Amino acid sequence: MRALVLWCVGLALAIIGADAAQGKPDFSGRWVAQSPSPSWAVGKEWTIRQDASTLKMEWVSQRGGGLVSATYKLDGSQGHNNFEGMELVSRASWSGNSLVLANRMTNALTDAPVELRTTLSLNDNGTLTIESHVPDGNAPTSKLVLRRQSPAR
Repeated sequence: MRALVLWCVGLALAIIGADAAQGKPDFSGRWVAQSPSPSWAVGKEWTIRQDASTLKMEWVSQRGGGLVSATYKLDGSQGHNNFEGMELVSRASWSGNSLVLANRMTNALTDAPVELRTTLSLNDNGTLTIESHVPDGNAPTSKLVLRRQSPAR
């Protein structure tokens, strides 16, 4: 589940692609998790690249250490990505300057639909806070704090 949350965090970061013309935040760059993030995340790096229509996110998987990549359309339409053989369907919506993501998948054990909601907010001190939770689930909210290290290359 932790790997799925990490993937969804990556997914969330990938969808952040803000439309500068609408005054939304632009989160392009190289981001590194810092305290008070969970210990498994501190020091992990995410890279975000965006253009006018797409956003690409890359990060190292917690499982196996392989590079994970996800690309998303920035027009608000439904997106599809694959994580360890599981298809995810995602939608993003803005709430002020925070981005709320709904990531839907099917639980492989129960075959039941699962939704992970993630909210991304850029703080005044330049950090990015990502909070994820499963509505109607028993898992606690996961919170990551990331600091931009440099622009994306």
